[in-house]
Amino acid sequence: MATIFYGVAGEGNGHAIRTKTIIDELKKNHVIHMFSHGNGYKFLKKFFPVHRILGFHMYYTNNKVSSFLTGTINTIKFPLMALASLQYPVAFLKHKPDIVITDFEPFLMYWAKVFSVPTISIDNQHSITNTQIDRIKSQWLTEVYSRAVIHTFLPNPDKTIITTFFSTPIIKDNTILVQPIIRPEVQKLRNKNNKTSKNNKTPRSEEKQQDKEHIFVYQTSPSYKRMIPVLKKINRQFIMYGFNKETKEANLTFKKFNTEEYLEDLATADAVIINGGFTVLSEALFLQKPIFSIPIKRQFEQIINGHYINVLQYGMAVKDINEQNFTKFLERKELYRKNIKKIKWDGNKALFKLVEQLIMK
Repeated sequence: MATIFYGVAGEGNGHAIRTKTIIDELKKNHVIHMFSHGNGYKFLKKFFPVHRILGFHMYYTNNKVSSFLTGTINTIKFPLMALASLQYPVAFLKHKPDIVITDFEPFLMYWAKVFSVPTISIDNQHSITNTQIDRIKSQWLTEVYSRAVIHTFLPNPDKTIITTFFSTPIIKDNTILVQPIIRPEVQKLRNKNNKTSKNNKTPRSEEKQQDKEHIFVYQTSPSYKRMIPVLKKINRQFIMYGFNKETKEANLTFKKFNTEEYLEDLATADAVIINGGFTVLSEALFLQKPIFSIPIKRQFEQIINGHYINVLQYGMAVKDINEQNFTKFLERKELYRKNIKKIKWDGNKALFKLVEQLIMK
């Protein structure tokens, strides 16, 4: 049995969602102390004791990272973040962790180095720095900035585990690629939908049936409102998350976040419209949903995810939505679905085995 410190970034919900899946497995055999902030803290505290810290956040305007707001606010907050991180050395001295795991939470990594504790990074961001990704010429400056942030946040973990839906050559030692982490709730939904499909004795045209199904929409930034008039012109029903309201406008049904309802709407959708966030993208792929991706501008992680959605033909990634590109997406969605169905999933088995081996090494 090992004592593990686990740090989780609080930007968005993806880091916390995949961490919960890992923690549920690790706590069977180990003692876990968790640290998080923002949305990560709010999500994880529902299930585990969590130490609250302060951390970095990104700020958006019209589906774009605001460099000015992000830089200014985080710079102002940094002294408070550093002060809040002083709970780490107290915890290190009190609990004497055997290993530190971090999902893009930087302060824990730095304190682990101070106390000479072995470190593991589990995230998808390191695909940018530790693998040979395709170069996108128009995004070179955003890529340089992203690489600098990753190197600054997590300098030289002892082992880096990259969760990824695209396979690229590894260019740094101590790096391992694994499949995206899929939470058990999502795995159960896919099994449930497959059984329902097999047991459905009513013959129906697949195309006609899909025309009656909704399209799932999730947006990280509620400021991206230019999509709303576009979707109102499309003869489909849309269920909308991320706009923080409960209402109905024409063919758009807006919902506030509720985990069970959110996952059910995702699982029963004909296709999805998302940004380029890794967790919701991975869950959509697992549930075999064609993806229309609108990556947040100046967020290179999302841009590279969208790039590989196009390369692998799992869907379409665009800078902005319009009636023409979304209609083209709908016309090609069965090709995208066919490609997505070729993905072989292992139910997180390789990741769990790997992490356990590294902890007990």
